[in-house]
Amino acid sequence: MLSKLLKYELKSTARIFLPLYVTLLIVATINGLFINSEIFNAQGLLMMIFGALLIALFVITVIVLIQRFSKNLLGDEGYLMFTLPVKSSSILISKYLVTILWTVLSGFVSVIAFLLIILISSCISGGINISEYMQILSEFMKTIFSSEYLSSATNIMLVIFISYSTFVFTVYLALSMGSYQHLISIETWHLLLAL
Repeated sequence: MLSKLLKYELKSTARIFLPLYVTLLIVATINGLFINSEIFNAQGLLMMIFGALLIALFVITVIVLIQRFSKNLLGDEGYLMFTLPVKSSSILISKYLVTILWTVLSGFVSVIAFLLIILISSCISGGINISEYMQILSEFMKTIFSSEYLSSATNIMLVIFISYSTFVFTVYLALSMGSYQHLISIETWHLLLAL
């Protein structure tokens, strides 16, 4: 049943993220074409649009995290979600896994967009060809995944993963407590806080 929950969650969030990813890659391609041009207005405007899309990508990821949890579990849809024959933990895990997946995909698409700008601009300027670019990229990957850097990279990725997971579950906790605040009177909250 977890796979069905994941499928439903991915389907409902993909209509937000996939157009944003396509737009980011198109703007990165156009940016790569115009980065060496003499038209400074177009170059600056395209860089501003690209930067705004990158910021929007990560802000929308957090907003969708909050919105999907809030509307789907704590809103009117929550009544239907909790009538499904699954544990509440499965519902929470499906939302968490989809959030992690879209965050990783957003980071991956951002890196691809930067590499696309570098590749297109360097191919147009004639400074580097695709085979040299791929050789430089493979050497960089070999350096990162060498034994001396692999443990540091693994530790950094683990810390980032744990920090982001803590952030996600903190948001879930805050939303859950905030939604049930209207069920408990103010006096009860004072008693709970006094304990």
